[in-house]
Amino acid sequence: MSRKRPHSDSSDEEEESSEASDDRNTDNSSSATEEDPEEISVSGKIEHVTLVNFLCHSSLNVPFGPNVNFIIGRNGSGKSAIMTGVVVALGGRAAQTSRGLSVKNFVKKGCSYGQVSVQLRNVGTDAFRRTDYGDSIIVERRISIDGGSSYKIKSAKGKVVSTSRIEVDHIVDHFNIQVDNPVSLLNQDTSRHLLNSNDGSDLYKFFMKATSLEQIMSDYFFVMEQKDIALATLERKEKVQ
Repeated sequence: MSRKRPHSDSSDEEEESSEASDDRNTDNSSSATEEDPEEISVSGKIEHVTLVNFLCHSSLNVPFGPNVNFIIGRNGSGKSAIMTGVVVALGGRAAQTSRGLSVKNFVKKGCSYGQVSVQLRNVGTDAFRRTDYGDSIIVERRISIDGGSSYKIKSAKGKVVSTSRIEVDHIVDHFNIQVDNPVSLLNQDTSRHLLNSNDGSDLYKFFMKATSLEQIMSDYFFVMEQKDIALATLERKEKVQ
Protein backbone atom coordinates (compact mmCIF):
# COMPACT_ATOMS: atom_id res chain seq x y z
CA MET A 1 0.00 0.00 0.00
CA SER A 2 1.47 3.39 -1.00
CA ARG A 3 1.75 6.15 1.60
CA LYS A 4 0.81 9.75 0.73
CA ARG A 5 3.54 12.31 1.29
CA PRO A 6 2.70 14.97 3.87
CA HIS A 7 1.77 18.38 2.45
CA SER A 8 4.39 21.08 2.95
CA ASP A 9 3.98 24.84 2.37
CA SER A 10 6.11 26.29 -0.39
CA SER A 11 6.15 29.30 -2.69
CA ASP A 12 4.14 29.34 -5.93
CA GLU A 13 7.36 29.61 -7.93
CA GLU A 14 8.79 26.48 -6.34
CA GLU A 15 5.56 24.57 -6.99
CA GLU A 16 5.48 25.65 -10.64
CA SER A 17 9.13 24.71 -11.09
CA SER A 18 8.54 21.32 -9.46
CA GLU A 19 5.47 20.66 -11.59
CA ALA A 20 7.34 21.54 -14.77
CA SER A 21 10.17 19.22 -13.79
CA ASP A 22 7.69 16.41 -12.97
CA ASP A 23 6.00 16.89 -16.34
CA ARG A 24 9.32 16.53 -18.13
CA ASN A 25 10.21 13.40 -16.15
CA THR A 26 6.80 11.90 -16.82
CA ASP A 27 7.07 12.59 -20.54
CA ASN A 28 10.53 11.03 -20.72
CA SER A 29 9.44 7.97 -18.74
CA SER A 30 6.35 7.36 -20.84
CA SER A 31 8.24 7.82 -24.10
CA ALA A 32 10.91 5.35 -22.97
CA THR A 33 8.24 2.80 -22.19
CA GLU A 34 6.46 3.41 -25.50
CA GLU A 35 9.65 3.01 -27.49
CA ASP A 36 10.22 -0.61 -26.60
CA PRO A 37 7.07 -1.98 -24.95
CA GLU A 38 7.99 -5.54 -25.94
CA GLU A 39 11.48 -5.42 -24.47
CA ILE A 40 10.06 -5.58 -20.95
CA SER A 41 7.72 -8.45 -21.82
CA VAL A 42 8.69 -12.00 -20.96
CA SER A 43 8.13 -14.66 -23.58
CA GLY A 44 6.95 -18.08 -22.45
CA LYS A 45 4.50 -16.83 -19.81
CA ILE A 46 1.24 -18.75 -19.61
CA GLU A 47 -1.61 -16.55 -20.77
CA HIS A 48 -4.49 -19.02 -20.84
CA VAL A 49 -5.31 -22.66 -20.05
CA THR A 50 -8.34 -24.50 -21.40
CA LEU A 51 -9.49 -27.94 -20.24
CA VAL A 52 -12.19 -29.98 -22.01
CA ASN A 53 -13.31 -33.36 -20.63
CA PHE A 54 -10.11 -33.35 -18.58
CA LEU A 55 -10.15 -35.06 -15.17
CA CYS A 56 -13.10 -33.51 -13.29
CA HIS A 57 -13.66 -30.62 -15.70
CA SER A 58 -16.12 -30.70 -18.60
CA SER A 59 -15.10 -27.26 -19.79
CA LEU A 60 -12.82 -24.85 -17.97
CA ASN A 61 -11.15 -21.66 -19.20
CA VAL A 62 -8.50 -20.09 -16.98
CA PRO A 63 -7.01 -16.72 -18.00
CA PHE A 64 -3.74 -15.74 -16.31
CA GLY A 65 -2.50 -12.29 -15.43
CA PRO A 66 1.00 -11.02 -16.26
CA ASN A 67 2.34 -11.41 -12.71
CA VAL A 68 1.68 -13.86 -9.84
CA ASN A 69 -1.57 -15.82 -10.07
CA PHE A 70 -3.41 -17.63 -7.27
CA ILE A 71 -5.97 -20.36 -7.89
CA ILE A 72 -8.20 -21.06 -4.90
CA GLY A 73 -11.06 -23.47 -4.31
CA ARG A 74 -12.41 -26.23 -2.15
CA ASN A 75 -10.70 -29.59 -1.85
CA GLY A 76 -11.50 -31.73 -4.86
CA SER A 77 -12.66 -28.77 -6.96
CA GLY A 78 -9.98 -29.43 -9.60
CA LYS A 79 -7.21 -26.94 -8.83
CA SER A 80 -4.45 -29.49 -9.34
CA ALA A 81 -6.04 -30.52 -12.64
CA ILE A 82 -5.02 -27.16 -14.08
CA MET A 83 -1.35 -27.80 -13.29
CA THR A 84 -1.67 -31.35 -14.61
CA GLY A 85 -3.10 -29.93 -17.82
CA VAL A 86 -0.11 -27.61 -18.23
CA VAL A 87 2.31 -30.53 -17.82
CA VAL A 88 0.41 -32.75 -20.26
CA ALA A 89 -0.06 -30.05 -22.89
CA LEU A 90 3.63 -29.12 -22.88
CA GLY A 91 4.75 -32.69 -23.52
CA GLY A 92 5.06 -34.07 -20.00
CA ARG A 93 4.58 -37.76 -19.31
CA ALA A 94 1.66 -39.03 -17.27
CA ALA A 95 4.00 -40.39 -14.59
CA GLN A 96 5.36 -36.88 -13.96
CA THR A 97 1.95 -35.77 -12.72
CA SER A 98 1.61 -38.54 -10.07
CA ARG A 99 -1.88 -39.22 -11.46
CA GLY A 100 -1.31 -42.48 -13.31
CA LEU A 101 0.94 -44.06 -15.90
CA SER A 102 -1.11 -43.28 -18.99
CA VAL A 103 -2.63 -40.07 -20.34
CA LYS A 104 -5.91 -41.92 -20.94
CA ASN A 105 -6.48 -41.65 -17.18
CA PHE A 106 -6.96 -37.90 -17.67
CA VAL A 107 -10.04 -38.27 -19.87
CA LYS A 108 -13.14 -37.47 -17.86
CA LYS A 109 -15.23 -40.50 -16.99
CA GLY A 110 -17.93 -41.17 -19.56
CA CYS A 111 -16.18 -39.17 -22.33
CA SER A 112 -14.41 -40.48 -25.41
CA TYR A 113 -11.67 -37.85 -25.41
CA GLY A 114 -10.08 -35.09 -23.38
CA GLN A 115 -8.34 -31.94 -24.52
CA VAL A 116 -6.07 -29.34 -22.99
CA SER A 117 -4.54 -26.24 -24.50
CA VAL A 118 -1.99 -23.79 -23.13
CA GLN A 119 -1.45 -20.34 -24.60
CA LEU A 120 2.07 -18.94 -24.20
CA ARG A 121 3.19 -15.35 -24.61
CA ASN A 122 5.47 -14.89 -27.62
CA VAL A 123 6.77 -11.33 -27.80
CA GLY A 124 10.06 -9.48 -27.46
CA THR A 125 13.57 -10.51 -28.42
CA ASP A 126 13.11 -14.05 -27.05
CA ALA A 127 10.05 -14.83 -29.17
CA PHE A 128 9.93 -18.19 -30.96
CA ARG A 129 9.34 -17.96 -34.74
CA ARG A 130 7.19 -14.90 -34.28
CA THR A 131 6.63 -14.47 -38.01
CA ASP A 132 4.81 -17.83 -37.96
CA TYR A 133 3.08 -17.69 -34.58
CA GLY A 134 2.59 -14.02 -33.78
CA ASP A 135 2.22 -12.71 -30.22
CA SER A 136 1.04 -16.04 -28.76
CA ILE A 137 1.61 -19.76 -29.24
CA ILE A 138 -1.25 -22.14 -28.51
CA VAL A 139 -0.26 -25.74 -27.76
CA GLU A 140 -3.25 -28.07 -27.92
CA ARG A 141 -3.17 -31.77 -27.02
CA ARG A 142 -6.09 -34.10 -27.61
CA ILE A 143 -6.21 -37.41 -25.73
CA SER A 144 -8.38 -40.36 -26.70
CA ILE A 145 -9.81 -42.92 -24.30
CA ASP A 146 -7.55 -45.61 -25.78
CA GLY A 147 -4.43 -43.69 -24.73
CA GLY A 148 -3.52 -42.11 -28.04
CA SER A 149 -2.87 -38.39 -28.32
CA SER A 150 -2.18 -35.75 -30.95
CA TYR A 151 -0.93 -32.17 -31.01
CA LYS A 152 -1.91 -28.97 -32.77
CA ILE A 153 0.40 -25.99 -32.36
CA LYS A 154 -1.45 -22.86 -33.40
CA SER A 155 -0.61 -19.23 -34.00
CA ALA A 156 -2.19 -16.33 -32.14
CA LYS A 157 -4.83 -16.19 -34.89
CA GLY A 158 -5.70 -19.88 -34.47
CA LYS A 159 -3.91 -21.12 -37.58
CA VAL A 160 -2.37 -24.59 -37.22
CA VAL A 161 1.38 -24.18 -37.76
CA SER A 162 2.47 -27.70 -36.79
CA THR A 163 1.16 -31.02 -35.51
CA SER A 164 4.54 -32.40 -34.46
CA ARG A 165 5.48 -33.34 -30.92
CA ILE A 166 9.03 -32.30 -31.81
CA GLU A 167 7.79 -28.74 -32.34
CA VAL A 168 6.44 -28.75 -28.77
CA ASP A 169 9.86 -29.85 -27.53
CA HIS A 170 11.50 -27.03 -29.47
CA ILE A 171 9.11 -24.48 -27.97
CA VAL A 172 9.58 -25.55 -24.34
CA ASP A 173 13.35 -25.77 -24.85
CA HIS A 174 13.42 -22.30 -26.36
CA PHE A 175 11.50 -20.81 -23.42
CA ASN A 176 13.36 -23.02 -20.91
CA ILE A 177 10.10 -24.47 -19.57
CA GLN A 178 10.99 -27.55 -17.52
CA VAL A 179 7.78 -29.46 -16.82
CA ASP A 180 9.74 -32.23 -15.07
CA ASN A 181 11.57 -29.85 -12.71
CA PRO A 182 10.03 -30.00 -9.20
CA VAL A 183 10.95 -26.37 -8.59
CA SER A 184 8.99 -25.28 -11.64
CA LEU A 185 6.02 -27.59 -11.09
CA LEU A 186 5.70 -29.27 -7.71
CA ASN A 187 2.64 -31.48 -7.31
CA GLN A 188 1.07 -32.44 -4.00
CA ASP A 189 2.32 -36.03 -3.95
CA THR A 190 5.94 -35.04 -4.53
CA SER A 191 5.86 -32.33 -1.87
CA ARG A 192 4.18 -34.67 0.62
CA HIS A 193 6.78 -37.36 -0.06
CA LEU A 194 9.67 -34.95 0.48
CA LEU A 195 8.22 -33.62 3.73
CA ASN A 196 7.74 -37.11 5.15
CA SER A 197 10.91 -38.70 3.80
CA ASN A 198 13.91 -39.40 6.01
CA ASP A 199 15.94 -40.80 3.13
CA GLY A 200 18.81 -38.55 2.12
CA SER A 201 18.86 -40.03 -1.37
CA ASP A 202 15.37 -38.65 -2.03
CA LEU A 203 16.53 -35.16 -1.16
CA TYR A 204 19.61 -35.62 -3.32
CA LYS A 205 17.48 -36.68 -6.30
CA PHE A 206 15.30 -33.63 -5.74
CA PHE A 207 18.38 -31.42 -5.67
CA MET A 208 19.73 -32.94 -8.90
CA LYS A 209 16.45 -32.36 -10.70
CA ALA A 210 15.83 -28.89 -9.30
CA THR A 211 19.29 -27.64 -10.32
CA SER A 212 19.09 -29.34 -13.75
CA LEU A 213 22.32 -31.20 -12.93
CA GLU A 214 20.58 -34.48 -13.73
CA GLN A 215 19.71 -33.21 -17.22
CA ILE A 216 23.20 -31.82 -17.70
CA MET A 217 24.74 -35.18 -16.80
CA SER A 218 22.37 -36.95 -19.17
CA ASP A 219 23.26 -34.55 -21.99
CA TYR A 220 26.97 -34.96 -21.26
CA PHE A 221 26.86 -38.76 -21.43
CA PHE A 222 24.81 -38.57 -24.64
CA VAL A 223 27.38 -36.25 -26.24
CA MET A 224 30.25 -38.51 -25.17
CA GLU A 225 28.41 -41.52 -26.61
CA GLN A 226 27.92 -39.72 -29.91
CA LYS A 227 31.58 -38.74 -29.88
CA ASP A 228 32.67 -42.37 -29.47
CA ILE A 229 30.38 -43.41 -32.32
CA ALA A 230 31.79 -40.69 -34.57
CA LEU A 231 35.39 -41.65 -33.75
CA ALA A 232 34.66 -45.34 -34.42
CA THR A 233 33.05 -44.46 -37.76
CA LEU A 234 36.02 -42.28 -38.72
CA GLU A 235 38.45 -45.03 -37.78
CA ARG A 236 36.63 -47.57 -39.98
CA LYS A 237 36.66 -45.21 -42.94
CA GLU A 238 40.39 -44.57 -42.52
CA LYS A 239 41.08 -48.34 -42.56
CA VAL A 240 39.05 -48.77 -45.74
CA GLN A 241 41.05 -46.06 -47.48
